[in-house]
Amino acid sequence: MATWEGADYRWPGLLAYLAGVLLQLPFIDSALFSGSMVRVLGGADVSWLVGWLGAAGLYWLMMRRARRVGGRPGGGEAPARRLPRPRR
Repeated sequence: MATWEGADYRWPGLLAYLAGVLLQLPFIDSALFSGSMVRVLGGADVSWLVGWLGAAGLYWLMMRRARRVGGRPGGGEAPARRLPRPRR
């Protein structure tokens, strides 16, 4: 999300996304690449499912921990008030 000060990255989301991509690799079955688990699954390409479930589960765990610790997942304290809209 962009703010007036610049980009405000949500690191748990980015890390969960990258982990989901890495989790997919053993389950990919394409013309260019075939993962190690494809043969075990009888040729089924379930990479999308493994990646989605892995990323969602990891994100849920990270957000649950962030809420328990008490801070915002992006870091810093929550803003006390909204920024005024720019005049046009």
